[in-house]
Amino acid sequence: MNSMNKVIAFLFAIAVSLSGFSALADECCGTVRGRIVSAGNEPVEGAYIYVIVTSPEEKVIATSFSDENGVFEMTSGCGDELYLIISCLGYNQFVNKYSLGQNEVKDLGDCRLEINAKELQTVVVKGRPLTVKSLPDGFSVDVRKLAESSNNAFDLLGRLPQIIVEGDKITVVGKEKILVRVNNVLQRVEAADLPNVLRGYDAELIDRVDVITSPPLKYDSEGTTAMITLHMNSKFNKYAGGNIGFEFMKNSGYGGREAVYGSGIFNNKKLFVDITPSFNHNFSHYKEDALYTYEDNTTYKNYTLGKGRDNYVGSSLTAQYQYDKGYVGLNANINKRTTHNKFPSEETLLDVRNLNRNDIDIDKPRFNTTMYAEHAFTNEFKGWLDVIYYNFREDTGNFFDGIYENSESPFMAYDSMEKLKINGVAFCNDYSIDIGKEHKHTLDFGIKFFYSHLSNGKDAELALWPEGILSRQNDILKLNETKTIPYLSYTWRPADRLSFRIGSQYMYTVRQVKNLNMDKTKIEYSSYLPDFLASWKPADSSRLSFIITSGSTEPNFSRLNPFEWRTGQYSYAKGNLSLRSENRYLYKLVYVYKDIFTVTCYLNQKRNVISSINTVVDNNIYSTQKNAQNSIDYGIMPTYYFNRLWWLTLSAGIYGGYEISKGIIPEVPKRETSYQWGGNFNSSFIFNRQRTFTGDFGFNYKGRTRNVVTTVEPTYSFYAGLSLYLLDRKMGIHISGLNLFASAYKGTSHAAGYVMEFNNRYNYPTLYFHITYRINNINDDAKNRTEAIRNVQQRL
Repeated sequence: MNSMNKVIAFLFAIAVSLSGFSALADECCGTVRGRIVSAGNEPVEGAYIYVIVTSPEEKVIATSFSDENGVFEMTSGCGDELYLIISCLGYNQFVNKYSLGQNEVKDLGDCRLEINAKELQTVVVKGRPLTVKSLPDGFSVDVRKLAESSNNAFDLLGRLPQIIVEGDKITVVGKEKILVRVNNVLQRVEAADLPNVLRGYDAELIDRVDVITSPPLKYDSEGTTAMITLHMNSKFNKYAGGNIGFEFMKNSGYGGREAVYGSGIFNNKKLFVDITPSFNHNFSHYKEDALYTYEDNTTYKNYTLGKGRDNYVGSSLTAQYQYDKGYVGLNANINKRTTHNKFPSEETLLDVRNLNRNDIDIDKPRFNTTMYAEHAFTNEFKGWLDVIYYNFREDTGNFFDGIYENSESPFMAYDSMEKLKINGVAFCNDYSIDIGKEHKHTLDFGIKFFYSHLSNGKDAELALWPEGILSRQNDILKLNETKTIPYLSYTWRPADRLSFRIGSQYMYTVRQVKNLNMDKTKIEYSSYLPDFLASWKPADSSRLSFIITSGSTEPNFSRLNPFEWRTGQYSYAKGNLSLRSENRYLYKLVYVYKDIFTVTCYLNQKRNVISSINTVVDNNIYSTQKNAQNSIDYGIMPTYYFNRLWWLTLSAGIYGGYEISKGIIPEVPKRETSYQWGGNFNSSFIFNRQRTFTGDFGFNYKGRTRNVVTTVEPTYSFYAGLSLYLLDRKMGIHISGLNLFASAYKGTSHAAGYVMEFNNRYNYPTLYFHITYRINNINDDAKNRTEAIRNVQQRL
């Protein structure tokens, strides 16, 4: 409770301090105004106006849009060479060069727009302009209208295609990780804290959202990441805000979550500061039921009902300063997680039943900090630098004892303590060069270097009865690992509707290991990982892209840890220091029609997939991590996005395919095949015009899968929720049902000497309650909303 009180007091202090934020800037400025009319001298409403300065670097300095009389007026920075650009649906772009002095009022008079009949015909559907536009490597959504009926960034993203928001989780279809940028500020927070950060941004601050599903190599070396960029409008130029929230979750039986969190955001064009503290207390439970059948028809059954408590407290801080040629920033994360798990289990072998108790306590403090910078040496040449330090510690106490059920006499007691310490540094240096006057060629290159030093000490005691054997084990493992990743990428844009990107990264890993019983061992391996993108837009309503992405995932220490620990009278587990990285190569042919219907044909190749492999020795089960299989799966995946009704937004997708997996170790079958199919559906409803009362529901389904290691029966889940917003949408109250009708995780696993049938359950129906209060001082210094900077630059 002391930690809870401290965090609550800290969040209260943030709320008080945010109420006093203000941002004033003494800059040279004047006023520009005018009237936008058509060729027939009729006023044009809703035209977007931008002011661009090109020296010392190209940037947007003011934005506005015309009112019902075609009139606009906005405050703008001064300059001798400014460009006013007017863009409006159905009209050709209008450009006017002018100058503006201190406190000068510049009246540009009538700005006449010429009709673009082709654009008007292809873009307007049923009187409503399309808001989703395909990009060569993803899609972009104009969310100005959507933001008017949304409440915060987290709420807004849940209404976009291919983004799934379920309770306190956010995912992109087909991706394992998400990077979020707010303008040019990368949100370097833990994945669990990302929803809390997003809830701190008012939806009214956002003009456009880009979702990049195949980001450049600079951002995604593993091939599993999607990048979401929030393009903010002028209201964010002088902004202070944040939020305070509370979460409560309760599922059937023992399990749930209590959390309090907050965020504070300050931005004044030059300086950006974001602090995100959080505290949560989690309860969990699960069931594992495994039945092994050996070659001689002997059966061994292990039933475990686990319960756990988990406390987390942490905070993230980002400070970034913008200057004329780029920016510099600092990010720091500090947190601590403590876990206490109880795993009572029952073992049955040859009609002899044992009752076991296994208690595991884990203490995990963590700290990491990143210094980063971007600098534009010229308009065509930019560089990025990241320097990272991280420190991680994990202390694990493991106690196990077991008795024979009939005699209630003990047969074993096991007590161990492991102390894991990791220190590491990373260095990332990236460059981008635009070649040619029209910037049709871009060369990207860079290098990433990672070094980590790991020390893991173990002290364990084992007692066996009735033999009366007492043994003790002491060991210290030292592991040093370096990873070097140079990459090169070339982008060519020969025409407005055609672009290409080709590149490759080379990943070289060296692992050196030593403990008390072995000499130093050196393990080396490398991978070439290609990247390719070709995108063609044959018509305004369609786009065709061919994409190759690849990546490599290193095994974490829990898979490498060579220390053996006992999980039952007949079961043992340990890691494998010889593990190599998993490599994946994804080939996609993507067709987009009218930016709402997408068809993807894919081929996904995986190599050196790590799996847990069990071996049987004298009726004992030894579980070891191994690079066990390679696989190829291919298929088709259509998706559809609908937002034509003010009260309904939905997205849906299905997939069907075929997988071939091949064993690369003798313990598993040489080949297995399996059909793959499944789908997802997500929707949000608005029950009133003010969008203060909303609802959402969705479900996902994954059909039966099979590879050389495991066969898994179909899995599915369903969720539904309601949201109520009060106090001018500053307070939000949410209630959801998660994992409704969730399936068990069951199937079979087979290897040399046994077949295992498992029926496990990790997800239970859960009631999720969340309340948040947002604080801000929204002040639009451009008087009206703006379009994203990226869109302006593309138009120029």
